This record gives sequence, C-alpha cells and structure tokens, in this order.
Amino acid sequence: MKSILPVLAFTAVALGSVAGAAEPKVDCLAVFNSVSAAVKKDTTKTLEVVDSYAKANPTCACEIVKAAIKASNADSKTVGAIVETAGLAAPQSLEMISQCAQEAAPDAKKEIAKAVATVESGSPSGPGNPLDFPESGVDAIGGDQVGDNPGSPGGLTIVPPGTLPNSGSVPPANPPVITPGPVTPTTPAP
Repeated sequence: MKSILPVLAFTAVALGSVAGAAEPKVDCLAVFNSVSAAVKKDTTKTLEVVDSYAKANPTCACEIVKAAIKASNADSKTVGAIVETAGLAAPQSLEMISQCAQEAAPDAKKEIAKAVATVESGSPSGPGNPLDFPESGVDAIGGDQVGDNPGSPGGLTIVPPGTLPNSGSVPPANPPVITPGPVTPTTPAP
C-alpha cells in the first residue's frame, strides 16, 4: 500500500499538468474589441485582420466575423469576403461563422451562402466546381457553352433536320386502333 501512494501521487500530478496545459481560455470579448478597433483604424485591411485573428483564435470566429462586419459597415459583397476569409482561416468553425454573419448582416444571405460553398469546395474564389449546374448556360471552368449533347435524348439530332431526302414529306404514322370485344359475364367458382 505504501508503494502505491507515491505512484498515484505522481500520476495525479502528471495528469493535472497535462489537463491544465490543454488550451488556455480566450476572452472573445477582448478579441471582438481588438478586431473592431483594427478594422475601424483601416477598413482596407479588414480581410487581413479577419484572417490573422481567425487563425490565432478559431474559437472566437463568431465574434471576429461580427466585429469585422459591424466595424467596416460591410456591404453584401464584403460580408461574403469576410465569411470566406474567416472560413478558410478557421474551417472547423465554418457553420458558426455562417450563422454569426447572417445574424450581423441578414440582407447578405446569398453572398454568405456563396462564400460557404466556396470554402467547402476548397477552392477560394476559384473557377468553381465542374459538377455544379451552370446558372448562365456557360461552363464554369472552360467557359464553353453547355447543354444537351447532339444525339442525346432531348438534344439535337446528329443529322440536322431537312438534310435527309423526303425529310418533310413523310406523313406521321397513326397507331392502329384496337376495339375490345363484348364483355361476357362470368360465374364465380363454387
């Protein structure tokens, strides 16, 4: 019993020092005030401030985004850029960043959604995902016109209309009409 006590005491001290060294508590209110002051000092460096603070304090990403949006009086486009920058700096906090940005700038939901999609795709402000459905009818990566392939169901035919002989002179085929015979009554089986 006497030999176990020193081992237990050593274990308790070792576990206590490891648990205490896990992660220091960050005062997010102080981070909020620091970001606000830095952004108000020079609004042209808003994204740089957001990037550096979000990397240093990812647990305070919400406060960082709110402070940057409010201090810079950000328009919708800038809100999207702030969300994208913070999301790339602290990707583990992306959902929280999105929610806080929508709270601080509810009119910028579309830009926030675009920024979140950009961060989730892993290509910051890049050409886009080739699997995304094109909104404008132009391929996001190559810039080519997109649509149905010739010869595919619903697309153009392989041979353009009017080039085959008698292409317009064949009357449409009518399907045969089948008339059923009279119905005879049946007797149920006993």
